[in-house]
Amino acid sequence: MNGDQKSKAVAPLFYAGILISSVGSGTFGTALFSFLILNQFSLAHAALLLGLQRLIPTAVVAMTGHWTDRLSARATIIAAEIVAAVLSLALIFVWHGQDSSLWLIGALSIARTVIVFFQLGSRAKISKMLSGDTFQGNSRHAMWLNKATQGGSLFSGILAWLFVTYGTLEAAIIFDFATFVLNGLIVFLLPKLSSSIFVADKGDRADRVETLTVGRQPRERWFEKFRDYFSSNRELMYVDIALFVSTGGLIAYGARIAGNEPGWAGLFVAAYGLAVWVAGFTERSVSSKFSATPYWIGIAISYLIMGQFERATMFVVGVSFVKDFCFWVIFHRVSARLQMRTPVRKMGSVTSARSVLIVVISAGAEILVGAWSDVVSLQFESAVRAAIAVTVGLYVASLVRAKRIALRSSEEPTHHAPAISRFAMNRLRSAPQKIRASVETESCGPV
Repeated sequence: MNGDQKSKAVAPLFYAGILISSVGSGTFGTALFSFLILNQFSLAHAALLLGLQRLIPTAVVAMTGHWTDRLSARATIIAAEIVAAVLSLALIFVWHGQDSSLWLIGALSIARTVIVFFQLGSRAKISKMLSGDTFQGNSRHAMWLNKATQGGSLFSGILAWLFVTYGTLEAAIIFDFATFVLNGLIVFLLPKLSSSIFVADKGDRADRVETLTVGRQPRERWFEKFRDYFSSNRELMYVDIALFVSTGGLIAYGARIAGNEPGWAGLFVAAYGLAVWVAGFTERSVSSKFSATPYWIGIAISYLIMGQFERATMFVVGVSFVKDFCFWVIFHRVSARLQMRTPVRKMGSVTSARSVLIVVISAGAEILVGAWSDVVSLQFESAVRAAIAVTVGLYVASLVRAKRIALRSSEEPTHHAPAISRFAMNRLRSAPQKIRASVETESCGPV
């Protein structure tokens, strides 16, 4: 079986396992948030726990995420799923409804999330290895990774609503435990993966130089992942920041609209997950024909409409879906471009740096939305979010016109030279003449 055939055989199982695990994690997270409110914990306390459950694991990933570039991606995922399953099951013994210790629940939840977050780089690394060296391949696999992770919100939102309405938190915990075990088993049964099996980064001169002249990748310090992300993807980083500043605090914002009916929070999460799938499919056909500007405007208009309602209805959930659809069209494009520009050897580090940036903004927004819910009106908060979306949409449009950023293949400059890191350039200059000539010939193509 050649690399392309093996890639096609492995990819469906790999993404199915991630989807199963993501559905379990999302169901538990949303159910825990809702059950805390139902058991008389305040929105501020629930949002604080939700925010810390993201911020603390993010700090750990910031320090250790680059390790995934040196560890076996397959073994890392298997070990992480096993440990997360044990921590998840332990939550059953500390949940006692209104008499529960918020700090004890928080400690176990945060430890569980640390393990889940740590394997994000390994997942992205395997996705990159499966992508090949074309923009279409990288775009397809980047969207499938988004669908398998964030797209699980469609199913987890519905399941969380069912657990909150008809079940118990203990049942949601057992479900979460089972999904960890199942994904660990799926990944264990996959064939061993290596970048030599799949076609990846054939024209990446940096990889070629470091492979031929160094032989072994140098040990990376923890902060270098941020330098790699910021220096080579500066404009994409700006778009990431803007997206999550305008849409951060998703669960707490939905809880504000839901009011005394926290079960609606699950439906808002489900709409978010549905948008991931719909945006992924339409981006390969209809929505890709348009620039990003209409989608930024769609986010702004959706927020303005949602801010006019004091309680949740199916119409508001529908408007929330439109907002999330516009968000995911933009996010899919950024993810595809980022994956295309990042070599396999840096995929874990860059993914970790990006995850840290995104989660810090999102988790901080959850805490802020919960804290100011009694002071700032929903209408004013929605108007601020809309203003940010419009402003950034216009800024991104100016970058596209200036050819400083390309979110679609049609916006790509006619000649795009692959980026080389400063380290790789120094290695190239000091490389033997024969190797240097080989690399330069491969990167330039036929004359």
